Amino acid sequence: HGFKDPNVPALTLRTLGAHYEPGYVDHPLVWTKNGGDLAYGQYESGLLDLLDRPEAVAFIGMGGVPRFVAERYNPDLVDRFARGPSYQTTQFAKGQMALFFRGSVESFYTRESVSHSEMGMLLGLIAGSNPDSLRTIWPTPAVMKAECAHWNGYLSSGLVRILENIAKDIDNGIYRWRTYSHWREYFRTGNKGLHAAGPKTSELDLKVGQDLYDRSFPAIWEVVNIRDLTVPEPFEPLSD
Repeated sequence: HGFKDPNVPALTLRTLGAHYEPGYVDHPLVWTKNGGDLAYGQYESGLLDLLDRPEAVAFIGMGGVPRFVAERYNPDLVDRFARGPSYQTTQFAKGQMALFFRGSVESFYTRESVSHSEMGMLLGLIAGSNPDSLRTIWPTPAVMKAECAHWNGYLSSGLVRILENIAKDIDNGIYRWRTYSHWREYFRTGNKGLHAAGPKTSELDLKVGQDLYDRSFPAIWEVVNIRDLTVPEPFEPLSD
């Protein structure tokens, strides 16, 4: 394919190609007694390697949290994403490429693909003994979609400010790895600024609201003669 560059050093091709060899496994982050400091050193080292891979441009196209993190640690990815095909598709035959023919002119685009483990690397995933103990240093798209009513997959001004607050802690050497429940609590109670995320209403919220609504009508209509009903019915809203 015309995109292949014969001037790319052989060592570079071997280094990149190693990620596509059968059996290649990225080393997962490990939580130690030293806690977040040591884990962050491992995370940053692995992340910089990840964002040098051809498929890393896929994080830019995903938008939201992946886009923010990838651009923060490797701003050049935005330009690489805009320029089009990468070695993932053209050199290593990974991902997908669609061809369009307009007369005699051939144009194409690529669909980059990242693995589940690579997404975990980007977000700083630390595996635990069970799914509930999984920790990440950045919120996952799953928790954003489930717990934040504003989530639409793009970098809204509100989401950027939330992520910038997290980034500020990281820049100050404060490394907080949170489980799903910790992220849920963070978005519901720990982000009260003007641009705070709007938490989604839970089943418990609806039940409590219905109970307060029902109790706000002091008059009981059951087993009451129609002529004895008070219309309009008094309504005294309760807050708790």
